[in-house]
Amino acid sequence: MMPSMRYEYQGDLREIDVLAYLESASSSPKENQQYTSTELIIECKKSESKPWVFFSANLGHLLTMPQVGFVKYYSDFNAYFEKIGERSLLGQIAHKLKNNHYNDSTIPRCITYCEAFRDQNTRENNIYSAIESVLSFLSWDIDWRSESSDELGDFSTFYFPVIVLDGELLEAKQQGNGLSVRRRNHIQLRAIFDRGKVFIIDIVRKNHFATYLQMIEEDHKEFVSSIGKLTLKPAHRAKMKLHADHRFRVLAKQIPLSFPEAEMPQMPRRLVR
Repeated sequence: MMPSMRYEYQGDLREIDVLAYLESASSSPKENQQYTSTELIIECKKSESKPWVFFSANLGHLLTMPQVGFVKYYSDFNAYFEKIGERSLLGQIAHKLKNNHYNDSTIPRCITYCEAFRDQNTRENNIYSAIESVLSFLSWDIDWRSESSDELGDFSTFYFPVIVLDGELLEAKQQGNGLSVRRRNHIQLRAIFDRGKVFIIDIVRKNHFATYLQMIEEDHKEFVSSIGKLTLKPAHRAKMKLHADHRFRVLAKQIPLSFPEAEMPQMPRRLVR
């Protein structure tokens, strides 16, 4: 976990509240070599007197169909797949991600929002600023990683932008000629950002965050399992292993540690790429 993560985006120095991630590395001969990360881009907000209201809408299959295709990610595998004319990583594994929480239609899927009782004379909007913060970091991180794309690499990272709210979270939904309003612990917002791309943002109440983390742990396990079972040519798998071994030896020489190279700990990829 990295608190107060600073970065530069579109010429401005910015900061995200927390960057948390799960990482799994595998070099088993029975599965594909991989180093997979699932990142939570977290912005924390408190609103004691102004409930956050999100509006869901009846858009038929658009809001009930599986949404895992909207997961944002970076993967070294895509450079290789593009070279051989194959579908992207997510395109190949999406059908295996059956339990991904983006596919859970019981989580309200919302399309707009408002901060109740907000002073109309101020331009400050806490919901908008939180959305802009998590999506700016996500876009920056993908761009940064794409600069060092490696077709022999085994690194993949999947992103979940999330706003953790200490306050009232409400879903408003049209019913007949009126609105029904319900308290919620977790909703999802569809947002357009970064040149028209569709993003999904989880909005989670503080007291529900532990439950949300359990969902993310299960998502991560599915990502790792699906990548491990990808069909890759034996020759490419062999090249990936040689490439990873060389990268490890280079890294070992760069870090002055007192114990033998064979005992070198695995360094987090986000620190060494």
